[in-house]
Amino acid sequence: MLKRLATGDWFTSRTSACGLFSVAYARVSPALKGELRNLFRSLCRDDTPMVRRAAASKLGEFAKVVEQDFLKDELMSMFNDLACDE
Repeated sequence: MLKRLATGDWFTSRTSACGLFSVAYARVSPALKGELRNLFRSLCRDDTPMVRRAAASKLGEFAKVVEQDFLKDELMSMFNDLACDE
């Protein structure tokens, strides 16, 4: 369901998906965790500013549940992308 929301055509579904990543991430298998990180990264780079803003506001919650190994490499690059956003 989260994947469907995160890849939906309407920006409202993608915006809503941003708030669900931190909840879903802790409950999925390691293989799906990588997919969720990639989906969140795509939301951080979305064409729609409202989606990027929603991802930026939920990045901290997502960082709390992501493993330490991925914080520096993946989440910091997402943070940098969002920080450079207009």
